[in-house]
Amino acid sequence: MSKDKLYVIEGLDGSGKATQAKLLAQHLASQGLPVREVTFPDYASDSSALIKMYLAGQFGSKPDDVNAYAASSFFAVDRYASYKTDWGRFYEEGGVVIADRYTTSNAVHQCSKLPPEQWEEFLHWLFDYEFHLLGLPAPDSVIYLQVDPAVSQRLMTARYHGDESKKDVHEKDTEYLARSRRAAEYCAEHLGWTTVHCTHSDAMRSIEDIQTEVQGIVLGQRLRRLLEKALHPAGHCPNSNSLFLPLAAVVAVAGHSIARPIALTGNRVPPQRTVLGETPGPQPGNVSYKNCSSRTRLSSSNSISRWARRLVPGAALG
Repeated sequence: MSKDKLYVIEGLDGSGKATQAKLLAQHLASQGLPVREVTFPDYASDSSALIKMYLAGQFGSKPDDVNAYAASSFFAVDRYASYKTDWGRFYEEGGVVIADRYTTSNAVHQCSKLPPEQWEEFLHWLFDYEFHLLGLPAPDSVIYLQVDPAVSQRLMTARYHGDESKKDVHEKDTEYLARSRRAAEYCAEHLGWTTVHCTHSDAMRSIEDIQTEVQGIVLGQRLRRLLEKALHPAGHCPNSNSLFLPLAAVVAVAGHSIARPIALTGNRVPPQRTVLGETPGPQPGNVSYKNCSSRTRLSSSNSISRWARRLVPGAALG
């Protein structure tokens, strides 16, 4: 399966996921890419019935009244139904999908119900369940919109015009939301998500400013994948069973410098890669990229800009 087809915009409630996913989908479509935007849960579908009951408090007034594995199943089955009836064929035929939430939301919100020492075991179960047993596609990239909790709470209150009764069981429980924030930070760090800091001086950055950064991340990732493919068609380092990642890529496109440190010294291979067998051998936490003997440094230059425009649809992002 080709890469760069499933991008996930993740974040806690009030982080602006829907807005950023919509803008990114519109932008990529304007560059000539076949793009679909999907949102989870799919409240318009009957498959979300159990989710609605759960969030309405019909199984208990607290999020913890439904254990992590049961709640994960509610959301996973809704995703499966959406994939099979809505966007699966489009994706399989080469379309690019931008998802507002995905399996990643189960990782964040359900990890928070468990003690931290159980998080890695749960994530292995979750990714095996959704990506292997259910057969859903794993995301190629996850962009995590990080928002300060106080700002997030203000945004949610404004969303409901001050009517706290409209909040679901997650949104009402501030202690649960604090745990979810810690779980989100853990997932972002250990699963290789790209973090966008959406607040500054106790206020949200502008929608346009955040979107510019999101577009830059997507462009940088598409370029990196193309360069990896050109340098190492098999996608692996010579004499290594770990995925090849160049040390650094600084790309200048349309007047923007997009600097992305790509050497992930000590970083972990995401559990879903190990579960799915994409990266045989080392377990999460033990993978190192220092065995790559022929990494390439790429510097900002006009030649890279020309590569971007020639090789990447929509390279003139921004």
